[in-house]
Amino acid sequence: MRRQQAPRPAWTSFGEGPTVLLLHGLGSSSHVFEPLRARWPAGLRGVAVDLPCCGRSAGWAPCAPGALAGALAAFLREERLDCAAVVGHSFGGLVALELLARGAVTRGLLLATPVGGAGRLGAAGGSGLARWTLRVASHVEPSAPAVRAWLSFLWGEGPAPTPGMVQGYLHALSAPGHAGAMAEALGALSTWSPPRLPPGIPLQLLQGGRDPLVSRAEGAGYCAASGASLRVLEGVGHCLPEEAPDAVAAWLSLLESGNAAGGVLTGSLCNGSE
Repeated sequence: MRRQQAPRPAWTSFGEGPTVLLLHGLGSSSHVFEPLRARWPAGLRGVAVDLPCCGRSAGWAPCAPGALAGALAAFLREERLDCAAVVGHSFGGLVALELLARGAVTRGLLLATPVGGAGRLGAAGGSGLARWTLRVASHVEPSAPAVRAWLSFLWGEGPAPTPGMVQGYLHALSAPGHAGAMAEALGALSTWSPPRLPPGIPLQLLQGGRDPLVSRAEGAGYCAASGASLRVLEGVGHCLPEEAPDAVAAWLSLLESGNAAGGVLTGSLCNGSE
């Protein structure tokens, strides 16, 4: 009998050099990294993965940070991808922390990531309101007006999302099984806590000053506890890969040039606000 192959994530690769794994958040897909791809530094290879039931991916793993990290670590081994770093946005940042704890990557950048109790998303995950919302969402076709309204809540003071970005979210939300995967992820958030990282992991948290889901106190508290470096981007909301791709590209340029050493990134991205 032919052995059935385990489900695998859909992924896109671009550039050449040391590999950087890109992980998106809930309700989206790897499309959020398109603005970053346009600014991608020479000398690095980007690998953008669609999480389960998002974008082009089917349900290749349970939607909990630890389970996703385990499946991704196996995927990286199978594809012989020796990752130099991981960039995780929002929920993807929790998966990134689990990968760092497993030693699957050596340094990380967290973007608007709800750490230390998983932020307001974690609190919502165990509530009846969240479960009711997800039941409704599973029977309602995603629409451009609804996506724009949600993004207007998440984004900061910069330009509004482009029509192409809205279409990217619509495609992600239309993936089969998406509502169920979202419910599973939110349930996992209500009980998740940050893993203990090996010493000496270079870790940076970029956070929007107008992020409605992750407070400044949460970001500062996690960085104080973990030794990570914090940078707050004033006027920016929750969607950093699309709102502030230049700041993310700057971190990647430091990584490529070898200046991301120790617990804090050197150069223009040291602790502070923009």
